[in-house]
Amino acid sequence: MEAIKRMVKTPSNHKITIEIPEYIPKDDVVEVILIMRNQKDTRKDKIMLIKQAIKDPLYLKDMEEVNNDFEEVDLKEWE
Repeated sequence: MEAIKRMVKTPSNHKITIEIPEYIPKDDVVEVILIMRNQKDTRKDKIMLIKQAIKDPLYLKDMEEVNNDFEEVDLKEWE
């Protein structure tokens, strides 16, 4: 598997053209993923999101499961 990454700004027409390298065979299947980054988040916004996460029931459940896994590993005798 090979990945080719390009960072582009959103054009006014909201269309992006992708040039594919010549060595990729015709009719090959490729996967295209569009990841939007919200660059407007400030440090203050991120801290607020972290504070919200520590009250989130799903997050707390996940953390409890991870903690239990490590407790189990810590109790095992290592050779």
